[in-house]
Amino acid sequence: MILMGGIDMTKSYDDSDGRKEYILENGKKVTVYDNFLPQINFNDIFRVFTQSFFPWYLNESIVEPNDGKFQFVHTFYTENEWKTRERNLLLPVVNEIEKQITPEPILIRIKANLRTHSTTLDESLLHTDCDWLKRPFLFNIGILYVNDNDGYTFFEGSDLKVQSKENRFVHFDSDIRHGGTAATWDPPLGKGKHRFVVNFNWY
Repeated sequence: MILMGGIDMTKSYDDSDGRKEYILENGKKVTVYDNFLPQINFNDIFRVFTQSFFPWYLNESIVEPNDGKFQFVHTFYTENEWKTRERNLLLPVVNEIEKQITPEPILIRIKANLRTHSTTLDESLLHTDCDWLKRPFLFNIGILYVNDNDGYTFFEGSDLKVQSKENRFVHFDSDIRHGGTAATWDPPLGKGKHRFVVNFNWY
């Protein structure tokens, strides 16, 4: 099943606030929020991420060393501290996480990913985030989609594919193996050609 805008074909539950819950075949829940941020805050993120002077750094792999893929990243938060001068850009997202999902979240990592435009969607390997934590308990994963494109997030043992859509946020538990793709589309003028997402991990 591909979730594209409002089109869906899987077991789901709607909420009056625009939240939609999808139950995977293993009983795990994936929650999708459209229009997650106030538009003025989202516009700032879109503008900064898609401009030419935002600092992106090359990763020669995506999931595992020598996995044959690459992406560009910008780490905002890790090791209990902010690593960027751009921290204020994503504080509205943290505020919405606190308001809508987890009161007083404890941040683990915030990392933006840029996968360049490709001729194929080129799915990544399935994985879980922050395996270096070596912790026996669950934490939260959230993905903010920065621009519309034909890329998506997919989940192990499920046909659910959450399409990239501006200001969409998806939330799920850290033990759900998932992957992402590149983008192949030719966007309208002013929309990002590449696939931009921000990954949030928190307790």
